[in-house]
Amino acid sequence: MRPVVGITAWPALVAAPHTTVDVQALPDNYLEVLDYVGLGALPLPVNGSPERAAELAARVDGLLLTGGGDVDPAAYAAPQRPQTD
Repeated sequence: MRPVVGITAWPALVAAPHTTVDVQALPDNYLEVLDYVGLGALPLPVNGSPERAAELAARVDGLLLTGGGDVDPAAYAAPQRPQTD
């Protein structure tokens, strides 16, 4: 059995006829690369309970953080820089 990597998704809105739909987004290239190197992938939702997060964490052998917005520098007592988004 191949190792499984948890991979973070992000929230997105997708246009559908007459509405928009909330989805969990994850580009195919992340999944393709993991498969290419012999790893399984478990997409991780961006919301949910701490209990569900613990359940999913117990099922993975590694974690791929796909990125996102910057962490507020105040969270680690650092100054804000103009490049911080």
